[in-house]
Amino acid sequence: MRGHDDNIGVYEEAGAPIASRTTPRQHAPTCPRRRRSSTLRMILFHLRFTLTFRQTIRLLSCILFLVKGCNAVVTPLVLFIDNEWVDAESGKTFETVSPIDGKVITRVAEGDKCNQCNKERVIYLENAFLWDKFFGAGIESEIAIGNKNVSDFEIGRGSKIGVEIRARIRTDNDIGIGIQSGTRINIGLKTGTWIGIEGVTETDMERRTEVGIENRADIDTADIEKAVAAARRLPPQVRVAPADGVGARPPAAPVRGPHREGRGYLSTLETTDNGMLYAMSRLMMQGIAGTVRYAAGLADKVHGDTIPSDFEGFTYTLRQPVGVCGLILPWNGPMSMFVSKVATALAAGCTMVVKPAEQTPLTALALAALLAEAGVPRGVVNVVNGYGPTAGAALTHHPHVAKVSFTGSLEVGKIIQQAAGASNLKRVTLELGGKSPLVICDDADLNVAVPYAAEGVFAHQGQVCVAASRLFVQSKIYDEFVKRAVEYAKNRKVGNPFTEGNQNGPQVDEEMMNKVLGYIEKGKAEGAKLLTGGQRIGTTGYYLEPTVFADVTDNMTIAKEEIFGPVQSILKFETLDEVIDRANDTNYGLAAGIFTTNVQTALQFSNLVEAGIVWVNNYFTFEPRIPFGGFKDSGLGRENGLEGILQYLETKTVNIAVPKLT
Repeated sequence: MRGHDDNIGVYEEAGAPIASRTTPRQHAPTCPRRRRSSTLRMILFHLRFTLTFRQTIRLLSCILFLVKGCNAVVTPLVLFIDNEWVDAESGKTFETVSPIDGKVITRVAEGDKCNQCNKERVIYLENAFLWDKFFGAGIESEIAIGNKNVSDFEIGRGSKIGVEIRARIRTDNDIGIGIQSGTRINIGLKTGTWIGIEGVTETDMERRTEVGIENRADIDTADIEKAVAAARRLPPQVRVAPADGVGARPPAAPVRGPHREGRGYLSTLETTDNGMLYAMSRLMMQGIAGTVRYAAGLADKVHGDTIPSDFEGFTYTLRQPVGVCGLILPWNGPMSMFVSKVATALAAGCTMVVKPAEQTPLTALALAALLAEAGVPRGVVNVVNGYGPTAGAALTHHPHVAKVSFTGSLEVGKIIQQAAGASNLKRVTLELGGKSPLVICDDADLNVAVPYAAEGVFAHQGQVCVAASRLFVQSKIYDEFVKRAVEYAKNRKVGNPFTEGNQNGPQVDEEMMNKVLGYIEKGKAEGAKLLTGGQRIGTTGYYLEPTVFADVTDNMTIAKEEIFGPVQSILKFETLDEVIDRANDTNYGLAAGIFTTNVQTALQFSNLVEAGIVWVNNYFTFEPRIPFGGFKDSGLGRENGLEGILQYLETKTVNIAVPKLT
């Protein structure tokens, strides 16, 4: 096994050092190598108020041109609201760390570090002290005494009634003692920060087993409010075909002619922030170009129907934009997901507020800079960085957000679904987790199946929602397959994602690395046979060895729960009917695959397996034309393809009485 490379100077090696912003506010980034022509300005001029078919197509074409050819400069400390770079109202920032070496890249403005509540909010620690930082001089301490009988409910569930005794000591000798009872919500092992009242700006909490929260300070959601207000200023328009140019393709010049400098800049930023292999991020840039092309072509393909009617009249339907959309991005593919969601929403005529994952906010800001450079109308696309429980919660609860599109974990997806129902019954598209089965039949070509199976779970360090994390191999070839799988994993090169030839980079952060290591320990403890890997590589960055388990059974944790790491679990099966039943015995249903030379076997499996996408004799094949989404707990709705844009549209029926001719 090859260890990871020395990461010193990785940013310089990549050719894109990232400078932090030092001034209070900067203008939107511009492209230093290229000036927008007067013709392009004229094309975009009328986009101030509405997005017609032709304007939408041309806007998407301009975005494509810029993504492929502009070296934007990121101003990472700010938010992008109403086409302006603004500081967060809270004045706070958070660090974004490169998983390559664990070093801080920069600090990013944090939107809405608060909670939408109208009661008091108290941090509750059992027999522990809190030390608070104030705007002014002074310190504050708190001690909470609560009901200690907490063993009868799980972490993260249930509630207890406790009594809090709080003492405050200030430099102005103001001493107060309060006694308060309330409902304590256990949130488990979390390190958190707190915005309180009376000038408290932040609380640093040690990790504790029992942490409770009670509602306390009513704090506004200024950044999300501003972003949503900006998006609402451009109301969804009735999609009426213009007199000319409806069927016109995007201008040929902007679509063709990739520019290496622009692709390289965004790919470097993605790899630095996310840990993705640089070769993979460059490949994704090609996919992004295809996504924008497809969305641009789809914009004028959305239309209603004329419906025969029994009454004396005329009935037809319209497809109209749903309104303001909240787009919440994952950390494992932030650049491609930004473009996929934004381009589809634009093609549908929607406005939006984008919240990147807090782990990987940089490419969203860079793409926002490109949108501004392309001439996107004010308020159409807004980007607010922040955490899920604060900025994300404010966005999903906002009464003027009509739709939320989220890609991420099942746990957060359920929270978003509840928020949508608790506010204004938002339309929701959820692409959540998976525990995808990949079946290798005894007639499969192992020279093809073994590499596909390995890439299916090791690619991007296993941080892929459709990872083939349950590998079912038929008994006749099981031993031979396991032997080859172990050999393949041992020869896989792990190291700096910018180094050519490396096949795995780091996990996204220390928390995810430790989570994967915890699953590996569970696998060993529950009786799975560890054949290779299972260890961290070095102490710099968050690198893990590709890991292979054999003799895995369905009841083991590593066979049931999503690991999101480079862990291959190999299970044995006998018959097709058996493996279909076992493949479906999960709450997930995102993807599945099978390798076989028998067409009947492939068709039967594809028909009966409960998954949103099925690959036969391949894996990880994606195109913007292919609908993507999951069954069961893997999500709601579909992204990509015609079904993807329909998620951003409402259907309106129009019925017109037409008298008979006499």
